[in-house]
Amino acid sequence: MDPLDVSKLQEYRSHKVVRACKIKSVKLKPGGSAIITPSKGKKFAVSHLYVKKHNPIAGGYFVVYEDGYQSWSPGDVFDAGNTKVTADKDEKKGKADDKEHLAAKKAAFIAKIAETCHEVNRTYCQSIGDNSQLTWEKAPDWQKESAVKGVIFRLENPKAGPDSLHNNWMKDKVDEGWKYGEEKDPEKKLHPCIVPYADLPESQRYKDDLFIAVVKSLSAD
Repeated sequence: MDPLDVSKLQEYRSHKVVRACKIKSVKLKPGGSAIITPSKGKKFAVSHLYVKKHNPIAGGYFVVYEDGYQSWSPGDVFDAGNTKVTADKDEKKGKADDKEHLAAKKAAFIAKIAETCHEVNRTYCQSIGDNSQLTWEKAPDWQKESAVKGVIFRLENPKAGPDSLHNNWMKDKVDEGWKYGEEKDPEKKLHPCIVPYADLPESQRYKDDLFIAVVKSLSAD
């Protein structure tokens, strides 16, 4: 009779991963050892010590723990506390977890670039006498979302120039209901930069140059 190959047994998971097989029959042998016939797979022998300690019977499970320890469990108890480990299910779950992890990592990466762009722009605004910009932590959500969208656009269009960046920003603003206004007013959704890129003052066009430089530097595109 071939020796038991534990690796051939089905894996199950509770709080630990074990290998097991459901017992179809147990045939005792002289000396106290036994031959176990599993519901699937080949027969195998167990020692008299195993039989004396666990008294295995049909309908229960022969169980092998990760450290090699062999045990027995009543069928209803084992079924209630364990779930089969299937390669396809675990592989799909692993891929889903990996995909979710990568998506979260990418989102965090984009948000960090957007924050840096915002802070660089805020510093520049202060240098030209505009102290209206709040820090990233205190900035309104619409402003953060706008920065994130700008980063995503640049990453997806690495050859886009400042005019394209501005036009994309303006399109998003118009789609969200913003209009041109001489003074920026978030409540009324008015913004003085909702004009063609060529009509922007040089100080405003420079902001797009800064934005692209930061994204390019941090993403190494």
